[in-house]
Amino acid sequence: MDRKKVIDFLESEETYNKVLDIISMECRENGTQIDEHPQEYFIAGGAISNTIHHILNPEINKKPVINDIDFFFFNRRTELDFGLYNDGGFITQTLNPVVSMDDYGRTWLGSRGESIRMSNSERFGIVNKVTIDVHLSQSYDAGSAWLITTDANYDPSTIAIEFVSTDYYKQLIQNFDLNCCCVGIDRVNNKIIYTKKFVDFLCNNKIEVMSVTYPLQTAVRMLRKSKELQSDVTNFETEMSLLQHSFVLNREKTIGQEWFEKSKKCKSFVMKYFLFSGNESHMRPVLDGLYTYTSKEFSLVQYFDQFHFKSENSLIGFWDLFVRKKDLKKLNELITFYVQNTSFKVGPSEEVYWAHSKTYRGKIKTANINFDFIDSLGLVPDYFDSDFNAQDLKVIYEANKILQEEFVDPKICLTSNIKSHLKFLSFFLSKFVDIHGNLKKELLWKCIGPVSHINRMGISSFDCDEKIKAFKKALNNTWFNLSDSFKFKHNFRRKNKFIDLNDLEF
Repeated sequence: MDRKKVIDFLESEETYNKVLDIISMECRENGTQIDEHPQEYFIAGGAISNTIHHILNPEINKKPVINDIDFFFFNRRTELDFGLYNDGGFITQTLNPVVSMDDYGRTWLGSRGESIRMSNSERFGIVNKVTIDVHLSQSYDAGSAWLITTDANYDPSTIAIEFVSTDYYKQLIQNFDLNCCCVGIDRVNNKIIYTKKFVDFLCNNKIEVMSVTYPLQTAVRMLRKSKELQSDVTNFETEMSLLQHSFVLNREKTIGQEWFEKSKKCKSFVMKYFLFSGNESHMRPVLDGLYTYTSKEFSLVQYFDQFHFKSENSLIGFWDLFVRKKDLKKLNELITFYVQNTSFKVGPSEEVYWAHSKTYRGKIKTANINFDFIDSLGLVPDYFDSDFNAQDLKVIYEANKILQEEFVDPKICLTSNIKSHLKFLSFFLSKFVDIHGNLKKELLWKCIGPVSHINRMGISSFDCDEKIKAFKKALNNTWFNLSDSFKFKHNFRRKNKFIDLNDLEF
């Protein structure tokens, strides 16, 4: 289906009303009313995606397949989430080791540095209420989570922080594991919230894996969804291969008793790809009802062994480029750069086989020992969504080398895409690298160190213009030895005895 037509369909008020009517009717038929649940509760996932798919493809099923209806309640928490870690002061993702609900169970950082954690799930007939704790404290100091935000417009000096649940709808569906589920309905603003990955699904009717956090659960869900939606399964083995490749990043996974029982219902399918501790006739829990499993042996896809993936998201980005081949032109430019500038090999990859300790015996090579372009995809999934060539990549590569050799994290210069990254580097190098090619580390530290913590929001933004603006303010403030104030007292004008240096542009 044409992409523009799909987007117009999703943006249509008529489509929203149709979806809402079907969900409302499903609630009534199962002894509840949709209005019993506050409008702020976000309805997302399978019920919404299956309904939209049904409206577009009425010939497949007489009615949409709705197993349950997930209502997501965003619960504001004012205390910090001490279970969350950060990676050098920039946005990162972690797993929730406790919560593992039916389809979800994940922790991530919000746009203002909030820790967002799915904390509870309660079932009321067909309704599944999922509580999501948003750790958004009233105020932040220099050591708080807001230091790693990507929202440059956020003012950390504000004591009372407004909490708007609709701000988190899009963030939630971006963390779902299958592209066919990345959609929901916003009953506050009467519209459908969706991702471009969901648009991809509606256009080609192919289910793709968006998260490899829970490989077995995702595999079983993908099998079920492909049958319910009668989707095109020509890519099914490719997606299963992605789930198997994720075990190179994390050697073993665990599931609880509930998912173990679910996996037994499709045992032949599960055992084709996964291997449990123990033997097939007696799969035993290893600790507190948890079952440990890993992947069966599989063949590495071409180029995989050239990288050392720093995150699950970077693996997804690699898969989009090198395996799903969503943009061959950009892929060719990337490979051209690697071949010309690194020890990148174009030969066949190896076979993965497991030792008794469940480790991958083959040595994974690295195309770039510095912060790599594939690593960028782990933080900015749309990093390649701009025109570029191999020479552009080389400029960024050399800049990353300069930073990393001086023990500065290259992520500090990362922006929303390659084009804007080049623009920022042009500014950054002009300010922080001298005529001899040496990094002005002392000046840089004054801009990004503890003294400049109030300006850190903009510095760690992925928006190029906001990042440049933040660095300019930081540079302006290095003229004066200010510890906790950005105001400089003067006597030039009687009516205004203070100048706010952040308002000045140089």
